[in-house]
Amino acid sequence: MRGNVGLHQYGGAHPGHQGHLVLGTGCTVENAEMGILASKWPVTDFWNFLYGGGVVECAGTTFRNCREGLRVHQYQGYLPGTTTHTRNRSYFRHCTFTVDEQYPGTFAFLHHARLHKVDGILFKACTFENTVSDAFADTHGGSQALGHGIYSMDADYLVEPGCSVILNLGDPCPPQNLLPCRFIGLDHGIHALASTTTRRFSVTNASFENNICGVYTAGVIRAKVVDNDFVLGKRDVNLIGEVDQEFIYGHRGIYTFGSYGSFLDDNTLGPDPLALSIAEGIVVGYSRDHNDMVWRNTAGGLENAYVGEGVCADPNLRSTIGLHFYCNTNNNNQVGIWSRKVDLDPGTAANQTIRTIQGSIHRSADNTFDRTPGQLDIKNTNGQSNSLQYWWADPAVPYDPLYNTPNFVQDANESNGDPVERPLQNCAHRNYIIDGWPVATCTWPMRNGIRQRALSLRPADRWRVGFPKIGPIVTGGWLRGFCAQRSARGYFQPHCSHEKVEVFRASIIAILKQHESGLKVADICRGAYHQRGHLPQLEGPLWGHGT
Repeated sequence: MRGNVGLHQYGGAHPGHQGHLVLGTGCTVENAEMGILASKWPVTDFWNFLYGGGVVECAGTTFRNCREGLRVHQYQGYLPGTTTHTRNRSYFRHCTFTVDEQYPGTFAFLHHARLHKVDGILFKACTFENTVSDAFADTHGGSQALGHGIYSMDADYLVEPGCSVILNLGDPCPPQNLLPCRFIGLDHGIHALASTTTRRFSVTNASFENNICGVYTAGVIRAKVVDNDFVLGKRDVNLIGEVDQEFIYGHRGIYTFGSYGSFLDDNTLGPDPLALSIAEGIVVGYSRDHNDMVWRNTAGGLENAYVGEGVCADPNLRSTIGLHFYCNTNNNNQVGIWSRKVDLDPGTAANQTIRTIQGSIHRSADNTFDRTPGQLDIKNTNGQSNSLQYWWADPAVPYDPLYNTPNFVQDANESNGDPVERPLQNCAHRNYIIDGWPVATCTWPMRNGIRQRALSLRPADRWRVGFPKIGPIVTGGWLRGFCAQRSARGYFQPHCSHEKVEVFRASIIAILKQHESGLKVADICRGAYHQRGHLPQLEGPLWGHGT
């Protein structure tokens, strides 16, 4: 389906500048090298990437035994007459992507859908499955032969449920009527990569059934994996390939590598009743100096429930900036939370850890634990130099992690006689408000820093200052230091990564340089508000509150 990468997808029911393919219920695409290509053949010709933009609309369509059911090449949609980006018009609703042992010729299945540098394609109530037997897969390449449901590179797409009843506009679908997307029997249900863009995907209310890995991401920023159900372990095949060979503790529900800003929330993870392999729930690897949060998930019957491995904290501020676990539930897992060392990466061994302070005196972590002899509630294999401190609030059952790695995990629920605080609705929202201030606000620390700097000036300069006097505030390290203090008190700080701090400084410096002759302190805050577009994690209500 040819398109034109330089033109929009509008023009009425049929796009005026792009090819348009519509397939409905009863249509089947099968036994193809590539079922649908939204570009130009052959895909090995670099210039054929200029033919992206074709619109493909499928509803109730079946893709059977194709090496690749669908491939969509790079295209960024935009509104006619503007430069405003908009989502791709292509969609797939109630479609079935399947492969079985009737695959023609030598079994060489790759992906049901492959997306490259596209924005906003919708998959609603679709099924992606591989029904070949374990023995069949092992004779054709092990776990790799199971292929991927959706394979993406630098792509933004939505995986959403349908609804079995007709709704009024704006009404949510009742939970019992949700029709989830399903990923069944695959190597990776979703395999998402990123290299040159910050596009990300969203998967909600989906069902992942007996895949070697349900969701895998590498380098993806701010992926959303929320409200999904993962059943693990029934596939019994040799783990083959660069990624799967690392799964020495079994299959995985979610595995993110080199990714950050992820929303891994409200997922349920557990073994199949007939599981043949052990499994892990959520594994976050090398999220580095970002305050990522694994939040409010439920894991039961797994080998390891929640794992942070490799460098998952700021090496210079590891106690306050890094991966942390809040409000997750453990039900009969061998290990609840694990700060795991990657032995194959000895060069970073000293910096391998999650955030070494989990929770705080001002906000209990509120994970629940089984406290069962023979199991570990919290495990730490990153050594004494990366010992963990875990803060919990009463009651001890189920919040106190009773069985932990000796010497490398210390838990506490009071400081100097003061009990750990559990803020109102601690687990109701990722971020919460304390003392009237949003948790993730930069306006107050910026204003406070300016105020402190102004107090050091001559009285005549205090209320009208220029870049030479205020510049050091934003070019120095005060913001990072303040972020560390706020994080230590349990405040979630998505802006505290090195990259966000640098972008924040640059935006404020730009304001100051525009007014080198002098400006009021309030003007700096007002200018920062208008610069908030530079900081996608600081939106809407995060700005204001007395700025």
